[in-house]
Amino acid sequence: MQTSQLLNVMFNDPEFAWLRSMSGLIVRIDEALETKLRPSEPRAETETGPLVAAARDLVAPEAGTPYAQRYHAALQELPDAVLAHRDLVTLLKLQRPQSTA
Repeated sequence: MQTSQLLNVMFNDPEFAWLRSMSGLIVRIDEALETKLRPSEPRAETETGPLVAAARDLVAPEAGTPYAQRYHAALQELPDAVLAHRDLVTLLKLQRPQSTA
C-alpha cells in the first residue's frame, strides 16, 4: 500500500477514527518542533504545556469513550503498545512542573 493510500484510509475509514486525535497531536508536535528548528525565521517560543496536557489525556482517556475502548484493547493485544505506553507515561512524568513546596 502506498503512503497516500494509507493516509487516505487512516483519515477516512471509520475504523481508524479513534486514532485521529492521536495523529492530530503528532502533527501538532511535529509543527512545534519544525518551528523550533528553523533558525532563519523569527519564532515565538513554543508553549509545550498544551501538547503535554493533550498527550496526558490520550494515555489516560476518559473511560467508556470509543477512543478509550480501542486504546485499552490495543494495550491488551499488542505488547509493543504496552511498552510504548510505558515509555510515554515516563516521559510525561518528567514534564511535570517542579513543585514549589
